[in-house]
Amino acid sequence: MKLTFQSNMYLKDPKALPVYVERKVHREEDLPPIHEHEFYELVLILHGQVFHYFENGSYRLHGGDMILIRPGQFHRYVLDDGDSFELINCLFLPELFEPDWLTAIDPDGKIESFLLYPFSNRKDEFHPRISLALAESRQVERLLEEMLVEQTQGRAFSGTVIRLKLFELFHLILRYQNEAIHREKHTGSRRTDPKVIMIQRVHQYLAENPELKLDIEQMANTFGVSSRHLNRLFKQQTGKTVMEMLHFIRIERAKLLLMHTNDRVVDIAARVGYDDTSFFTKLFIRKVKCSPGKYREEMQFSKVH
Repeated sequence: MKLTFQSNMYLKDPKALPVYVERKVHREEDLPPIHEHEFYELVLILHGQVFHYFENGSYRLHGGDMILIRPGQFHRYVLDDGDSFELINCLFLPELFEPDWLTAIDPDGKIESFLLYPFSNRKDEFHPRISLALAESRQVERLLEEMLVEQTQGRAFSGTVIRLKLFELFHLILRYQNEAIHREKHTGSRRTDPKVIMIQRVHQYLAENPELKLDIEQMANTFGVSSRHLNRLFKQQTGKTVMEMLHFIRIERAKLLLMHTNDRVVDIAARVGYDDTSFFTKLFIRKVKCSPGKYREEMQFSKVH
């Protein structure tokens, strides 16, 4: 049976703010059945891979892929046994696009066209997804995370800030799509550069296995380069060394666990790859500017209020 997801399942006050952002890890046992919804759903796959069944077709999604599901379109995710994937999605109603907003922010009607024909190829035919480069994916994730923080904290003018960030996100996606089409027209595309592919694979490995001990030498040997060369290339592409990226991924995963579980800090530290809880706590304070316990307290207080 096909289900229809209603907006009131997610949106507390659709008239005041017809937008909802959520970050979630999906496993086989909690995947929803085939369904449609009365809202738009913009999805960024963060980590892992999953089959996406959409209308009458299917294709595999990987970290860095984005999809847009329009109201009334049926879809579902299917995982292989034991697999999981993490996404961050943004649900929004058509009411978001008030004429005054669109006139001021999108005078050429680019966003309206995108919502009707998302991720089109050179022939302006529908394409089921857009695959973002690593830096692009990180920028989209950052914007969605900022929207999620605004939604969680509910500070003054948060509704306006969320709307503006969503419109910024639309324009970024349109830019990335245009650049992807331009790259397709030229041989030797940056996206097919072996160095770029190597960095993307390393990043994907870190994102999917943050709890494992990292052996940079062994990882570099796998790609036939020195650890120094790997770090240099990685920093050129991402702005961080391999170890800096691993710490970043671990801390971000810890923040989610602190927000959405009641696990002890020592257990969360172990789950994200730190046997030394003291080291984890000091690193967390340096990166987040507060202790894990304080972060959990503030996030849970924001949810209640």
